[in-house]
Amino acid sequence: MKIIKVREGNKGIYLHLCQAYEAEFSALTEKLPDESGLFALDTPLTKPFLGLLWYQDQDQVPVGFANIRLGKEYNKVCEFYVIPAVRKKGLGKALAFEIFQSFPGKWDVRQLQAAKQAQQFWRATIGAFTGNNFQESQLNDPDWGEVICQRFQS
Repeated sequence: MKIIKVREGNKGIYLHLCQAYEAEFSALTEKLPDESGLFALDTPLTKPFLGLLWYQDQDQVPVGFANIRLGKEYNKVCEFYVIPAVRKKGLGKALAFEIFQSFPGKWDVRQLQAAKQAQQFWRATIGAFTGNNFQESQLNDPDWGEVICQRFQS
């Protein structure tokens, strides 16, 4: 697995994957694309946000992305996406571990109330990373309403 930061030269790849992510989540968010067929993106790529792309093995084919926010109180996973063709192979877990190890500190990871698969993924991944040493709660997020939130120290 190769992880690289999103920069001007690879930003287009990131934006293409974001469209797949937004389309998949539109079943839960009921978000519609604009008249040109593109979804508006919710998370910017400007500081304090950091976009990451990842590639499977030595291939030059992108298989996912993350957008994280490095904060004073908590680091946050804002967006996290693995293309369906490579899911259930441990790639998402490996990427999450790499992110948590690369940016030590307190983490806040949230999922939509209706995103049951995402909740299962994050519970299992964070549990494996922390030895089940994390807190989970239900919060009212100002942007998304009721969410499930895991908090832990990396």
